[in-house]
Amino acid sequence: MLWHKLRTSPFVFLSFYLYYDPPMLPELNRRSAMFVITKIEEILAWEGRKEAERDTRRVESGRYLCEVRAGHYWRLENLMCFEDP
Repeated sequence: MLWHKLRTSPFVFLSFYLYYDPPMLPELNRRSAMFVITKIEEILAWEGRKEAERDTRRVESGRYLCEVRAGHYWRLENLMCFEDP
């Protein structure tokens, strides 16, 4: 009975990691690492620029939509109201 409790105890399974030899880390290739990190930074910078451009476009389109609604420019298309397709 005692052996069964020890065998199913989580401590028995965790003791495996005390004696387990972890795998060696791969050799660091500085040139390759710098290349990859530089590419990631370029991509993140590009995404930031695109997001800023997208925000600017949204602000511009919002301003123009407000002007269309305020100036009743939708009547130019012979629409009954601003929301008509």
